[in-house]
Amino acid sequence: MTNVMASMISLLLLTTNVMADETAITDIAIGVKTSTLGLGVEAIKPVNSIDFRVGINEASYGSDKTIDNIDYSADLNAQTIVTEQSPLTQTH
Repeated sequence: MTNVMASMISLLLLTTNVMADETAITDIAIGVKTSTLGLGVEAIKPVNSIDFRVGINEASYGSDKTIDNIDYSADLNAQTIVTEQSPLTQTH
């Protein structure tokens, strides 16, 4: 796990602890996912009549090619943080 991913997980846990003031800690839903944004972790916490969602993703892609005896190398490292608040969609 990279330092960026560890920092994003710390941010997720900090945000979750801040939101825990209104309701019990057992009301948090945590999920692991994979998408075009990479591997990710997501948490949803209901507070009063609002759902708070925080998600983090990390992806790394790389390619090395040789064309006409010339070496080409490309690397992509991407981290994404998503936050959202919305009205509750169901009874918790």
